[in-house]
Amino acid sequence: MLVGAVSNIAIDSLLKLIVDLLEVSSSMKGQEIKDCLLGRLFAYGALARSGRLEQSLSDSELVKEFTSSVISLAAKKRYLQEPAVVVILQLSEKLPVEIVLTQVLEAPGLLEWFEGAIEAGNPDALLLALKLREKISADNKVFGKLLPDPYSSNTMFSADHLSSLANCLKESTFCQPRVHGVWPVLVNSLLPDIVPQHA
Repeated sequence: MLVGAVSNIAIDSLLKLIVDLLEVSSSMKGQEIKDCLLGRLFAYGALARSGRLEQSLSDSELVKEFTSSVISLAAKKRYLQEPAVVVILQLSEKLPVEIVLTQVLEAPGLLEWFEGAIEAGNPDALLLALKLREKISADNKVFGKLLPDPYSSNTMFSADHLSSLANCLKESTFCQPRVHGVWPVLVNSLLPDIVPQHA
């Protein structure tokens, strides 16, 4: 709310402030590092929800810079990945498809994150790829091997493709006792109109 109400601070300055004020230094220990990283995550979440990024679409690099910053943060620690994906998806839902195509999917670091997801077993990258593909309703090379090209439910759930996603699906169990967000999306893709969209 505050980020949206105080429009005097430029978005690019705000992005720089988030990193500068919550920078992790070598003198920091465990909990201090965690606090700084979570502080960045909450700041990015506030910015995504504020509506300021959608209002600044005339500056073609802001959404790209924001997405890159969030992906960079997600790559630092495992516990940051799923909430970082939620932040990107919350922003993407508000953006026109063209902006998602030209800025979110072109953000530095996203391609590498998707490319490393299968080997690393990253269910959060799979969730992001599935939801962004749903938003743009088109195939894109940035999804790499996470999603079949051309995409269809049949090719997504073919034995060959599912075996390539095995690490991602196994790693999704780390969030027990709840079910990882990738599962309702996969089930909805396999059985449309069965699973509520916001499950």
